[in-house]
Amino acid sequence: MRIAVLDDDKTQLQMVEQALIGGDNEWGEEVECQFFTSGQALLQVIKREFFDVMILDRRVADMSGDVILQWVRQYGEKAHHDYSIVIMLTSMRAEGDVVNSLALGANDYLAKPFRSTELVARIKRAVDTKRSLEGRRPHSQTGAPELTEHDDNSVDLHRYRFEPFNHTIYFRGRSVVLTEREFALALMLFRNAGRSVSRQAI
Repeated sequence: MRIAVLDDDKTQLQMVEQALIGGDNEWGEEVECQFFTSGQALLQVIKREFFDVMILDRRVADMSGDVILQWVRQYGEKAHHDYSIVIMLTSMRAEGDVVNSLALGANDYLAKPFRSTELVARIKRAVDTKRSLEGRRPHSQTGAPELTEHDDNSVDLHRYRFEPFNHTIYFRGRSVVLTEREFALALMLFRNAGRSVSRQAI
């Protein structure tokens, strides 16, 4: 699981780092954290890389966490074919501040000073909820995969993007280049996910 944290107070970043990867926390999976003191720097990274969770401060000098949140909700899912969990962690605790961030699409809102165990618990709850929903989400009523074909012949399938021009598959900001035959085989198998494919068809 990849987590990005934005706060221009380095002391706060250290506290969040200790909460996430210090102590006795057991995530049950590998956790990679990246820390940012600049909203602009974070924005440049999330345009090309995917984070499962983002923890954002609303008061950052160069770019508010709200701006990052708006970008993630408007463009992030299209860019990476996945949905990032966003938790606001900020000293702004007025009811209007909380409501505004939730309206923009934040999954949760936590005021400073925060409790380490509570922050971790909220992240785990949000992640578990997302994964539970994904596990129950049907492809369609007919069982067919979610598929979108574009004018440039690229295909979006199961949150992967298949680019036939350069035989590349993209997922969560990462990519793998295949041979022409490997690409064609991968695309065929993904198109038939959940169904048996005969040796003759392959």
